[in-house]
Amino acid sequence: DGVKAVRRDLGDDTKIVFIFDSLEQIRGSLFNEQEVIKSVERVFSRHHRLLELPYIHTIYTVPPWLKMVMPNSQKPIVILHSPKQWENNPERSDNLNCRKMFRKLIGKRFTEDGFKEFFGEEWNADSETKADQLINLCGGHFRDLLSLLREAVLPAQTFPVSDGEIETAIANVRSRFLPISQEDAKWLKQIEESRSLSEALPNISGENVGKVARYLDTHLVLYFRNGDDWYDIHPLIREEVGKIAARLKAKTAAEELAMDDD
Repeated sequence: DGVKAVRRDLGDDTKIVFIFDSLEQIRGSLFNEQEVIKSVERVFSRHHRLLELPYIHTIYTVPPWLKMVMPNSQKPIVILHSPKQWENNPERSDNLNCRKMFRKLIGKRFTEDGFKEFFGEEWNADSETKADQLINLCGGHFRDLLSLLREAVLPAQTFPVSDGEIETAIANVRSRFLPISQEDAKWLKQIEESRSLSEALPNISGENVGKVARYLDTHLVLYFRNGDDWYDIHPLIREEVGKIAARLKAKTAAEELAMDDD
């Protein structure tokens, strides 16, 4: 009836798209995480025909881990990647086009006059600005950039904002990602170095899929595409992960040395 009503008003050739949103937020608890993963996989692998709506193009926003457990899905599963702020190389070379895009977004959010008042400099998408300190740490997520901006704007007593206030804003947002456990740091370091999930994941068991889902949900791990899929960890946690991984490596080396002495 709905399809008929739409086409009666807009024409018989009208195409209809139905987007089922928020399904990607389905999560289990610590006690039933693997059961929930298996349940979602079962729905989309065995009963996908029941999800089809006649005469309507239907899109379901599914959890990102579904592609890992269903690599040969009969229906296409597309993961929306983050804007690529750096290249997939050892140096993480800056992607200047992406940086310009985020500068423009901030400029539109603040307006040019507001940008100059807050940051103390002209807004120019082609030049370095104080806002780049926040842009470079957002990981390609606009929401994370908004969080950084919010933390800088709300406590500011005078304009333009000082370097110290920007550093405080960064520290406040970084604290939301911490603390990171030793086990998580070990996995995250592997993902950072390999830029992939396959080397960090020994298998796609429910436990491992649950970890990856948590990493992606919390932006600890970022998904990019540059011809091929690749992954990296959020720039806000890169230093902390490196410190924990170094301590673990030193501890392991010391234990091995002690065993040799014995």
